[in-house]
Amino acid sequence: VLIEKKFSIHQLYTMGESFFTSIGLYPMTPKFWARSLFKKPIDRNVVCHASAADMGYHDDYRVEICTEINDDYFYTVHHEMGHIEYYMAYSEKQPFAYRGGANSGFHEAIGDTIGMFAISPAHLIKLGFLDEENV
Repeated sequence: VLIEKKFSIHQLYTMGESFFTSIGLYPMTPKFWARSLFKKPIDRNVVCHASAADMGYHDDYRVEICTEINDDYFYTVHHEMGHIEYYMAYSEKQPFAYRGGANSGFHEAIGDTIGMFAISPAHLIKLGFLDEENV
């Protein structure tokens, strides 16, 4: 569907941001948009394993994802942005040393839960990716 509708990589991320703000969470920061790596660069080698990072400042969060336009990356973008939301929730009230998850499994559970909501039939219908009568 994403390819049929000619979605861009940037649109995947703005859809993710819209999802989070629609449930009362934070919009991405200007530094997120300016400093994240959203697609594989052609001028150098990078690790293409999707990751999210809190750079240690209250407004500098980034993802590094060699995003492609497909269903898997739709999920991955939401998953990694879920990590960013977790970082933002703790950034204003906690020193950097206390901002990480108490357990990496919990952090992954947050990302996976968000990813599952993003690909739920109700959300895909809302986005116009599924017809309600076909679900």
